[in-house]
Amino acid sequence: MDIEQIYADIVAGTGTGGDLAWTRRDLRQLALHRAKTGGPDERLGALKVAALLGARDGLPIAHHLVADPDPRVRREAFELAVGARAEGLPSIRAAAGGVDPEVACEALDLLVRWVDAQAMPLAWRALASPAPGVRQRAAVLLGRIAGQGVTPTCAASSTTPTPPCRRPRARRWSASPATARRACGSPGGRSRPRRRWCRRSPRPSTPRRWTSPRPSPRRAAS
Repeated sequence: MDIEQIYADIVAGTGTGGDLAWTRRDLRQLALHRAKTGGPDERLGALKVAALLGARDGLPIAHHLVADPDPRVRREAFELAVGARAEGLPSIRAAAGGVDPEVACEALDLLVRWVDAQAMPLAWRALASPAPGVRQRAAVLLGRIAGQGVTPTCAASSTTPTPPCRRPRARRWSASPATARRACGSPGGRSRPRRRWCRRSPRPSTPRRWTSPRPSPRRAAS
């Protein structure tokens, strides 16, 4: 079976890529070519192949498409970047400076949570965004990086309340699921587990005070 057929089977959801030790390189090159030259559906197919290849080989494809003109493509590429965590930070920064306000807000929320100092230049540029939510998050990010003193100056650029933003969904990489555990916590360390509902822990009981026993009537009489 040639590499074109293997690629088409992956895109159709009927193939697993065969032995990736032999097909990985050709699949990566073909997916990157389709990402650069293909139509929207072909670019979405390239992201399916990227997810199968794993973060190491698939992230260059996702990074190329994170600012794609098609909203479906850039959403899928962004979620792959979020799933890659620390390795996906360059793509998340690119999404934060992109033209999609919703994706930019989600990316900035992650950069704020991680206090990404390398995102300072794009945060300054984002202050000029026409989207109020992007400007507000950029001001918060600058405050986290440079200190609280810069926050009032940045926030003065917009008095509009920060609109709510949905939590970014992390797309799992098929070949390396360990890199796509969760989209929260610090990018370089272990991800913080999601909060689970559980029973309340019982209140600590008051320490018992030990007292000397009361003297018996016989001992008192003696």
